[in-house]
Amino acid sequence: MRRGFASHLIAGGCALAALALPGAAGAKLIGPKDLSLPDGGYGCFGNPSCTFVNLALPSGTLRSPVSGAIVRWRVNVAEFGNAAGPLQLQVLRRTVNKPGVGADKFKVIREGDEEETFAGINTLQTSLRIRKGDFVGVANLGGEQTSIGDVEPDTFGKGNFGLFNEPPAPGDPTAVLDQFPNSPAYLLYNASVRD
Repeated sequence: MRRGFASHLIAGGCALAALALPGAAGAKLIGPKDLSLPDGGYGCFGNPSCTFVNLALPSGTLRSPVSGAIVRWRVNVAEFGNAAGPLQLQVLRRTVNKPGVGADKFKVIREGDEEETFAGINTLQTSLRIRKGDFVGVANLGGEQTSIGDVEPDTFGKGNFGLFNEPPAPGDPTAVLDQFPNSPAYLLYNASVRD
């Protein structure tokens, strides 16, 4: 009888622990699922800081499929230079949507805490509200010293990202992205959102 009761307690405790874990079952993923295969990495193209945003992916969800809260984000930091960051997750909203991406405008809605990182895949907890259709970006406050891993897809044009030469802050006016990479590529970061 005790053994059965203890088993129920253990099972119940495991179930509660699973519910309490951020990013557990039920969260929707924004960004590429696989972050493990970088071709290289991108720093801030000579700027002291910048914000990256993925604009096209060969697979995965580019924009938030639900309104809710980001509970976890992950980023693959390239293994050269100073990998310590800091990096900061940002929620961006496209305010002007023109054909292509060169003339689109974005506004930072909110941002998370600055996070120190290490080389490889970092898993970071947060609680950051996001609306359906919003993008997620990463502010690289380490500039050229910290590079985020990238992948160049086999199919031409299936990956694309842009950057702001200086990370916009929440409340700043909408802005056009400053630069795009020379070849199709996407950056290795994603976010888990719960509705």
